[in-house]
Amino acid sequence: MQLNGSQIFVEVLCEQGVDTLFGYPGGAVLNLYDELYKNSDRITHVLTAHEQGAAHAADGYARATGRTGVVLATSGPGATNLVTGIATAYMDSVPMVAFTGNVPTAGLGTDSFQEAYIEGITMPITKHNFTVRRVEELADTMRAAFRIAQSGRKGPVLVDIPKDVTAAVCEFTPKHPEPIRTVTTFNAEQVKWAADLINAAQRPLVYFGGGVRSAASCQPLRDLLKKAEIPATHTLMAAGVVPYGDPMNIGMVGMHGCYTSNRAVADCDVLIAVGTREWPRAQLERENSRAVADAMNGETNELDDVCTILICHCPEVLDTSLELYQFDLVLSGHAHGGQVRIGSQGLWSTSQGFLPKYTSGVNQMGESQVVISRGLGDSEPFPRIFNQPELVVVDVN
Repeated sequence: MQLNGSQIFVEVLCEQGVDTLFGYPGGAVLNLYDELYKNSDRITHVLTAHEQGAAHAADGYARATGRTGVVLATSGPGATNLVTGIATAYMDSVPMVAFTGNVPTAGLGTDSFQEAYIEGITMPITKHNFTVRRVEELADTMRAAFRIAQSGRKGPVLVDIPKDVTAAVCEFTPKHPEPIRTVTTFNAEQVKWAADLINAAQRPLVYFGGGVRSAASCQPLRDLLKKAEIPATHTLMAAGVVPYGDPMNIGMVGMHGCYTSNRAVADCDVLIAVGTREWPRAQLERENSRAVADAMNGETNELDDVCTILICHCPEVLDTSLELYQFDLVLSGHAHGGQVRIGSQGLWSTSQGFLPKYTSGVNQMGESQVVISRGLGDSEPFPRIFNQPELVVVDVN
């Protein structure tokens, strides 16, 4: 049957099982929006206030449902506004297909009004991207985009559609979506070697990432941990794969993780990485996790090249805190320099009262160097008097 590009666009979306699309209209995609309006009973369009919001919404939809998120934006600034959302999906391996309009094919590369080379702009943050220059290529290109987004390591794909392609007419043949075939191969000798290594370990540890969820392997991982009685730590993307109350889950690793998991990475004799591409980072964490853990636990660390920095809003708590924990550098403020200063003495602080002890300057507290900024603001009941606002720049070498 003969269909124009906009009709083909809607038919392929429905063919691929898309029932929700996020976007913001613009001149280069008006033909597509006209057809979406005619088919509003088949595809729900979610209008956002900005294209970036549409991209993040499609990303969130994909995370919540496991389906491919779809976003539509116009040419030029509309397309470039998608970049942050596409990059987020790429970094977190989230399946997304982004459709952008563009100027007519004759105007591509001529610096036309609201033209942007979005294919090149998004090349580093997509699994693949396409520019459709002929309406005859539109259907198969869209099908390929959905297949690529969901296959292997999932991620975003961009399809750029010039405006004249959305109006051109060609023959269209419906097709059923191609099933995603995953072929797993393994070396039996390597599997045996790994099994022997794990079985002989005294302190094995599983380190798992978001790939476990993407591969629908959450329950097999839980079963493995329970059967082998191996504790596990995880990346941010894998939060919730193993319930927080599970005795085998010792928490997230890294700078935003907890003491237990960081120390476990440092002390394990076999680290088993599952569903994570962050192995180089894991190696780095293994080298530094003991330092991170000890710093979090307030222990003096034997690694002299580790610099510990504490950001503490209220300096008056440091007298007690620095008796328990030592840091190389402490950054503080809050007192606004004492509001009214006579010489080097501030007169008032909301938390320290009259004649506050800590208001500004560089102070030595035990082994810690404490920098207290007078800041930029005011506070009741006194305005700043003889108290110059300041912005402190600390150069850490």
